[in-house]
Amino acid sequence: MFDPRKLLSKIKNIKTVQNFFYLGLSQGINLLVPVVIVPYLIKNVGIEKFGVIALVQTISSFFYIFTDYGFNITAVRSLSINRYNDLKVIEIVNQVLSTKLFLTVISLPIFIGVSWYFLRENASLSFILMNFMLVLGQAFFPIWLFQGLERNQYIASINLISKLSFLFFLLLFVQKEQDFIWCNFILGLTNFISGIAMTVYFMNKHNRQDLKFFISFSSIKHQLREGKEIFISNFSVNIYINSNILILALFASPRLVGVYSIVEKLIFLIRSLLSVYIQAIYSSACQIAEENNYQIFTEFIKRYTFVLLMTIGGALLLLNFYSLEIVSLLSKQNTNELSHYVKILSVVPFIVALNIPSYVTLLAYNYKIYNARILIVGAILSLILNFALVPLLLIDGTAISIIITELFITISLKMAVMHLTKKGKFDEAYIRK
Repeated sequence: MFDPRKLLSKIKNIKTVQNFFYLGLSQGINLLVPVVIVPYLIKNVGIEKFGVIALVQTISSFFYIFTDYGFNITAVRSLSINRYNDLKVIEIVNQVLSTKLFLTVISLPIFIGVSWYFLRENASLSFILMNFMLVLGQAFFPIWLFQGLERNQYIASINLISKLSFLFFLLLFVQKEQDFIWCNFILGLTNFISGIAMTVYFMNKHNRQDLKFFISFSSIKHQLREGKEIFISNFSVNIYINSNILILALFASPRLVGVYSIVEKLIFLIRSLLSVYIQAIYSSACQIAEENNYQIFTEFIKRYTFVLLMTIGGALLLLNFYSLEIVSLLSKQNTNELSHYVKILSVVPFIVALNIPSYVTLLAYNYKIYNARILIVGAILSLILNFALVPLLLIDGTAISIIITELFITISLKMAVMHLTKKGKFDEAYIRK
């Protein structure tokens, strides 16, 4: 007997595999670029200036979250549901872009103040303003647009263009220690230009030329209210991920900050595979949840979670066995020290992978308040642990605080899903009002 639900499920599975392919290709580009950039920068600007570059990128990450304001979830959901309604798509795109512009303007004076405090002897207004280009570039890099409309091939294309442009200009302009000031500026500029160009191209190609950019404060207010809980969740995640390097910078030498930055980038390369998983399945997960069949939803999540855990587990085993060889590709200095910290922190991506099914389930069924509460507590726990351990143990203290925080979040998210399942909350209508 013909079952339309099974046919729809197969179509979504095919679409999800396509999403994995294009997003995996995009992330593959992100994985390869640091292999070239990190050793090049350490060789030409030194490990201390590399630490400054990484510190500024960490500061900027908080403003990425602020200017994105949860659109990676809220806008993706809205676009996914309304993808065949051109007028609605145009309305959503306009609201998101105008809100992003509003938040970017607010960010500038705060960014200057925070950067001035942490950069110390490297602080100058011109240098700080150049680094604000990182925020601009990320704010208008339209991954949310292509992900929501499931045009993930555009994400791969735009990422390739921006990264190749960044590599070209980096090799051209950053050749000695004092050139380190150009690194983040070039990265932000190539992201900004590529993002704007690809957005305009996409809207024109798909007959959505009617997009007329205007600022509506009522729309901005609506978007800020809609994305509040996701923003709090994302900002909390960023606190416990990226406050580590900021707190370490308060107590450790620039050299140690540089060492930790190298290890962090290597671990984040593997951790970034997790974002591919979320981006690839989230749109389909929302549609399946909308059908109000929790059994099909859980089967869908389990299928791709198994693949994720096998991939992450294999990557981490290779990282542990060949840590010394891998870090020597990034830096010829401090290889034993780098290898030691890589082995300690390599457990983190696997712990995070274990919590993603619960995280996606809560988002897809619109129980995002649970994510927000758990991640806020996780951020507070991370700050307490860092300030308690880093002054005594430096990088080892940072590593311990990260592992404990991730374990707390993973266990808490799983318990939240179990609690809601027992109460039958996932059997109710999709997207609670």
